[in-house]
Amino acid sequence: MYVVLSAFLCILGYCYGFQEYSLDVRFRRLSELSLYNSVPKFTSDEFRTFALSKPRNYSLFVFLTALSKHHFTDQLKQVEVCYFYPIRLAEQEFRILADSWKRRSGELFFALADHDRDPEIFQIIRVVRPPSYMGTFLLALFMTIGGAALWFRRVSLSPLLNPSLWCMLSLALIFCGISGQVYNQIRGPPLLHGTPSGEIKAFIYPGSDYQFVAETLIVMMLCILFLHSSY
Repeated sequence: MYVVLSAFLCILGYCYGFQEYSLDVRFRRLSELSLYNSVPKFTSDEFRTFALSKPRNYSLFVFLTALSKHHFTDQLKQVEVCYFYPIRLAEQEFRILADSWKRRSGELFFALADHDRDPEIFQIIRVVRPPSYMGTFLLALFMTIGGAALWFRRVSLSPLLNPSLWCMLSLALIFCGISGQVYNQIRGPPLLHGTPSGEIKAFIYPGSDYQFVAETLIVMMLCILFLHSSY
């Protein structure tokens, strides 16, 4: 019994000691990398070690890039000028920032992760494509055009000022929120619990950590009936 207890205490002490030693080694290794290059290029192992490992007694900014020209599928030179060179300029500005900050503090580090060097880093953080704001831009453009058309045509906006309309819209949003429609959009649950043969098992999930789409519709209908009965 004493042998087992002693072995357990030794293993526990070794784990805690290794955790502190690992933190010190990570900080020293990152300082050495930044000493020779203010913006070192990370591999997937280095990204896990320095960016994802905990605890950390330092701050780290990682600049994600895809600098190879083969990412730009359009062969037109205008596309290359419009998209490729701004990324290069952003990388240069990032290096200037890292060089200026390196002389001020030893607890803030900068690094770079390129897709061609190690695409596994982008898979770790679930970046599968470059962010696109075209949808937001088109929505704002169409709303601006629609508002301008209504303004210049002097269309009467009195129906939009109807209190009953806004009351119904508000109630619809409230019912969607309290019934769990947002949860359905995030988790994508099935309509109900059924077997492969088509037999329906349940409309309501027995636990509190999950729900079916049918359950949210039932809750929404009950809320509507309760509101209607209160009048």
